[in-house]
Order: sequence, then C-alpha cells, then structure tokens
Amino acid sequence: MEGSFFDYLKKWPDGRVLGTMYLTADFRKVYFDSRRKIKWPDDWIDPYPASIDSVKVTDEYVTIWKGYDTDLNFICLAYYAVKFDVNMYIISLEIPPGVPNDILTRVLSKREERIRVSRFVPAVVKDLNIFFKMLNEVLAKHGLDISEAYPRVNRFDCRLVFKISDMSDESIIDGVLKRVDALTELRRRFREWLPSDERRAYYESTMLFPEDPFRWRFYIPEGGFPVPEWWKSSLPFRRRYEGPRILCKWPPNVDPDLDKRYEGELKEKLWSSESFRYYDFDGNRLRLARKTKSGLKFLGKVVNKRKGWVRIDKNRVREEDLDREDIVIAVDERLEKLPKFPLEKIEFLKEDFPEMFK
Repeated sequence: MEGSFFDYLKKWPDGRVLGTMYLTADFRKVYFDSRRKIKWPDDWIDPYPASIDSVKVTDEYVTIWKGYDTDLNFICLAYYAVKFDVNMYIISLEIPPGVPNDILTRVLSKREERIRVSRFVPAVVKDLNIFFKMLNEVLAKHGLDISEAYPRVNRFDCRLVFKISDMSDESIIDGVLKRVDALTELRRRFREWLPSDERRAYYESTMLFPEDPFRWRFYIPEGGFPVPEWWKSSLPFRRRYEGPRILCKWPPNVDPDLDKRYEGELKEKLWSSESFRYYDFDGNRLRLARKTKSGLKFLGKVVNKRKGWVRIDKNRVREEDLDREDIVIAVDERLEKLPKFPLEKIEFLKEDFPEMFK
C-alpha cells in the first residue's frame, strides 16, 4: 500500500477509528481490494485541527497549499461506478511555476459543465458546489481576490499564490498569515461538511449498483494489468466484469496545447483498451473513427454487444496511425449511452441549478 495507515488514522478509546478518508494510501486498496465499505461518519471525521500543508517562497511568488481533502474519483467509483479520465487532471500547465492548472479543474470550475455531469454523479457535484461556494465565501471574508486561487478538483485541493517581488518583508509575512487563515478556514468548513448527515443522505439515496459495493463489474483489482491470479481464476468475477465507465470532456476546449495533448492520450486509450468505455459529458459513447469521403467510419468492431466492448485490430490500425489528421474521436450513437439520473432523484440540486428543473 502506498502511504501508511498511521499517516492519519486516529483510534479512540471506544475503538472508533477516525480519519480514514485523509490518509495518503490509495482508497481503492483500502476499500475495494480489502473489501471494506465506507463507514459513516467515522471515516470522514478529521480527528486533528485544520491546518495547511505547506508554504513555498520564491523570489517572485509565495504559494500556500491547503492540501488534499478527499479523492474525487474514489467517491465517483464507490457510489456511481464511474470515474473521470485521469488524464484530465494529469495533463496540466504550471502557471504560475509549480502550480498545476489541469483540464478537469478548468472544466468543472464552470457551472454549466457541473450541470451536465450532475446527471451521472449528483452527490459528487453537490460536493463540488459546496467546495466552490465555501472557497468564494472564504476569499471574500479575508479580502482576497479569486485570481489568487488555484483549486484542483481531483482532491478538493486549493493553493493561493501571490506576487511578492515589490513587497516588504513585513508585508509578505502579513500576506502569508492572512492566506493561511483563509485556507485553514476553508479546510475546516469543508471537513465539517464531509461527515454530515445531509451529505450522507445525498450519496446513499443515489448510490448505483448497491448489490456490487466493491465494483467487481467495473473495477480492475489492485495490480492493474496483468490482473492477479485469484481474479483470473474466478469465473464468476470474470463473467460479471464489464470494464470501467469513464467520463471525459470532449473536446476539452480549454487551451490549444492542453487540448492537443489530451487528444493524443484519449486516442491511445480508445485504441488500446477494449473494455474501457469512454463517455462525453452528455453520456454519449466515444470511439475512434476515420474521416472518409462518404463520412465517418468507426474503427474496430463491437466484440461484446451487452458490455459494449470495442476491439481494434492493431495490425490494421497501428499506434503511429493515431497522429494522422483523418483519425478522430467521435460519438457513436449506436452504442448505449451512460444512463442519466431522473430529475426527481436529484432534487437536492434544485437550489444549485434551478434551471435544470424547469
């Protein structure tokens, strides 16, 4: 296991263990591979006082880092058997230097994009709405501009960055303390939200596939490829396995360089992973296609209609072919869409997105 249980966990005299959601280990290994369910509210209770993780000082900038609170993709997988494409938050620009500015954060910072994905991961979007609302409130309270904030939604993280090249030492210290107070308050307030009964009700009332809590249908066990021998030898597991369901913003339309880099990564995944099903933010299935004079021709063939697996002949379409301009990513309307939640199931979002319910 990456990290250690002792990085964060605290055991109380009554036997309760608090803070599992804040340890550095991979949550999938803690819960899915160990076959342990989420324990409300204990796993979400922070047993320590809120604090920031670090302050970094250069000749030009000071960066105050709040640090991670929880894992976006883990809760998506745990409750909705879907996740966001990891390349959306791996691919980023560092502006200012050392501060990641990734595709997923840029996309989900936009209200209209959160509305779209709320039909697939409603309680996760509620978390995001709460996080951004608290961030704006805290910045306003402490007299800070939103332009200083660099959130990262994959871990509900945030950095505040301010320029110091023309400031006195005393002003720099005052500026750091003000921003430390702001981020500490943000972390405290958000961690008070995480174990709340209200939040628990949103997740538990919308959980998909509760009969499969450890996601055998959608999750490759610890070890990735090749999968462990115990998994391969278990026929029931292999029969039930359908492959990951992955949400991605296509096209990203955030930055020409980031868009191009992401296109290359997504093409490679669609080419190499037959059981991985990629969907755009409207739930449409994405596939590789070739532009022809008569229109688009989808590459590969559906080898399992029920599961929606697509296999591409690597001898006919080579990896180096993916750079060609006539090879594109397109929606295949013939394949099953990702089902949307009916609006009556997600009325807890009505206050956030009233236009969605008109």
